[in-house]
Amino acid sequence: MTPLSSLLVGKLAVQAALESGNRRIYRLFLSNTLPPKRAEPFHQAAASLGVTVEGLTPADLVERTGVQNHGGVAAEVGPRVLSPFEEWVRYVEGWDHAPLLFAFEKFHEPHNLGYALRCVEALGADAVLMDRREWGEDDVVIGQSSSGAYDRLPLAALDDPTKQFKRLETLGIESLLATAGAMRNFYDFNLRAPVLIAVGGEFKGLTDAVRNACRHSAHLPMADPIPSFPAGHAAAILASEVARQRRMPGPPGPLWPGKRPIIPAKGRAAEDGSRQSPVGRGEKRSRKPPRSSR
Repeated sequence: MTPLSSLLVGKLAVQAALESGNRRIYRLFLSNTLPPKRAEPFHQAAASLGVTVEGLTPADLVERTGVQNHGGVAAEVGPRVLSPFEEWVRYVEGWDHAPLLFAFEKFHEPHNLGYALRCVEALGADAVLMDRREWGEDDVVIGQSSSGAYDRLPLAALDDPTKQFKRLETLGIESLLATAGAMRNFYDFNLRAPVLIAVGGEFKGLTDAVRNACRHSAHLPMADPIPSFPAGHAAAILASEVARQRRMPGPPGPLWPGKRPIIPAKGRAAEDGSRQSPVGRGEKRSRKPPRSSR
């Protein structure tokens, strides 16, 4: 393999990598027992990208990938490239509905991050901010465990949360910190409103920079003595409540009842006492993420 390349395994993950243009594809491996109808879309995508296709027996594919359940498809790929933030913002601006965004930070385990991305995409998330990190070989683990959501979802680096969250507020999108120490209950928020939800990993959680940048904070109620949810499960629960509320009739309104919503493009921030807490969609949509700049 070429330097910095890894093997991505599985039909959905490889298909997403081919279609998104968010990572370099060096070679495509297809089982020679793959039915023609299943193999043809991969041949067409590879031809359009000028990617070499290599046919292998199922046994050779297992030997090449080290994976028994490969689904007859694998690819030698480069790392997933994150979009520049302003390019990501332009994508978010293009939706005609209230955007649902997530910010993921300090996820320790790549499978957990992959499951989180898979769940929030399935429940209507439009795009995700992630802390910049070199995942190395784990990059493909995220792609596979997310069933391609890692490549399909528009992703940008969470480099400057204060500046980035303020930029989103100019679009009317408020930030909501998910933390066990918050006074307010997540289920009391009006999640029909445009929102970015920040979720931290199990070990290190969210940095102070992200915590301080969030306008609101909320906790998920839990039965004692459970101290917290795994980060991936928490993201799925949060996204499912957004999806539930957005299936109900009613206008978007403000994120927190009784507070005026932030007005897009006017630079007027809503006043909210939860900025510094004293204690610590429905139908399937067609999405074409922007190709990341290289």
